[in-house]
Amino acid sequence: MGGRITIDSATMMNKGFEVIEAHYLFDLPYEQIDVVLHRESVIHSMVQYQDHAIIAQLGSADMRLPIQYALSYPNRLVMHNDEPFDFTKYPALHFEKMDFERYPLLALAYEVGRKGGNLGAIMNAADEEAVSLFLNKKISFLSIETYIENAVRNLPFIQNPTLEEIIDSDKKARQFVIDLMEERSCFMSGVLSFIYFILILSVIIIVHELGHLIAAKKFNVYCKEFSIGMGPVVWQKQKGETAWSIRAFPIGGFVAMAGEEGEEEDTDEDIPFERTINGISPLKQIVVMGAGAFMNIVLAWLIFIGITAWQGAVSVPSKAIVQTVAPNYPAEKAGFQVGDEVVKIQSKEESINVKSSDDVVEFIQYYPQDLTFTVLRDNKEVKLHMDAQYNEEDNIYQMGVQYPQGEIKKLTLLESIPYGTEQMIDSVKSVIDALGKLIQGVGLQNLSGPVGIYNVTAEITQAGFIPVLALIALLSVNIGVMNLVPIPILDGGRIFIILIETLIGRKLNEKVQTAVMMAGLILIVGLMVFATWNDVVRLL
Repeated sequence: MGGRITIDSATMMNKGFEVIEAHYLFDLPYEQIDVVLHRESVIHSMVQYQDHAIIAQLGSADMRLPIQYALSYPNRLVMHNDEPFDFTKYPALHFEKMDFERYPLLALAYEVGRKGGNLGAIMNAADEEAVSLFLNKKISFLSIETYIENAVRNLPFIQNPTLEEIIDSDKKARQFVIDLMEERSCFMSGVLSFIYFILILSVIIIVHELGHLIAAKKFNVYCKEFSIGMGPVVWQKQKGETAWSIRAFPIGGFVAMAGEEGEEEDTDEDIPFERTINGISPLKQIVVMGAGAFMNIVLAWLIFIGITAWQGAVSVPSKAIVQTVAPNYPAEKAGFQVGDEVVKIQSKEESINVKSSDDVVEFIQYYPQDLTFTVLRDNKEVKLHMDAQYNEEDNIYQMGVQYPQGEIKKLTLLESIPYGTEQMIDSVKSVIDALGKLIQGVGLQNLSGPVGIYNVTAEITQAGFIPVLALIALLSVNIGVMNLVPIPILDGGRIFIILIETLIGRKLNEKVQTAVMMAGLILIVGLMVFATWNDVVRLL
């Protein structure tokens, strides 16, 4: 499918146009035209007769089919490069009521159709322009809906337009969308995105540092200050022996524990040794150091459970069974066919047994070249060789195949807990797996820094509350796991030093510690610079 058709399918705008078309083609009132969600995408239309019997049109999800039929009507021509429809591949067909809140453009299309006039021209022109802006990365996906609705609501309505007025409405709608895009790309948009970015990171950092604080206080370690942010103090309140502070630069935070490197000497002199971080047992020190990461994981776990419970359903990934093969893509050239089930992928560096379509998509991002696929075709294993194709616009590697959508499974509140737990575990595994690949030098091109995180945050914040929560969970997992990496200046590095000192029975030489810390700092800064460079290159 082309770019616009693909996007219109995702927004349900295409179904909106089809509703209007059906109204005029079959002279039906809009109340008799209904749209339902059909995950398998094999039934494309249904007609209900007055005796309530229904005739449905089934076929592959291939736009060539309706185009060919339209050109050859009333004859039916042979569909080349396509297999006969196989009912055994679809043991069940599923239908759901249309969610007009999730797909507001479909609801808008009904409204436009009922009012008539020049609104159809306005909606179509606004859609074409908004989709074009999205494909050129000038607006976000979810902004498409906003731009189209604003054009329909704000441009003059003409009940009985002339041809000249229709053409003028089309022109004005396109210019309206462009003007709105420019307006929303102003400085304030960037400021708001930055604020969201800071707030999200602050939540994660606060939870992380609270983990250190709670564990330290549990072991009676003196904590002079709990700070959100770095730099000069802008607000502070003393509560017990701990000062709670907000500092000027809202990036980072810390817990000032007695005995830590960098603490003021006069403070440490007034505190008994047993109340310093060095005065408790090595095991307790490790617990204190690891508590921040633990709280990040707990935060992600609770968010995943909450999202799952709120949505009341989960998408279970489908098997990697090829539903369509796009022409002129690597998969077609490699010999992939509709119905092939990918069961194994092998590269020069690694191989996996494929459980779902998600496994295939993820694997080729890390190992796009010299791939060998094992597919089941007519109950026989077939080997196919392929290099994935890089898509610069989306910054991903593609094969050129489409898989069935995942099954939607309804959940109760209690059922949400294991699914939320599974999401958390999978996220932790993904981060660990990505770290392992980075150590091997694999996937360095996918590494993102603050700029990349900011860009993702800016886009996600427009998508609603649930996507923002999911982003917080994923970032929290990443920060938690990353902090356990045994690199000096990170919690994992400090844990590693504690273990070394425990094994050798003495403190490491101060010069050695300084050198190790400096090496860790250089490594972290180097990774940040490299990741930021990746972000800048993607922007260019």
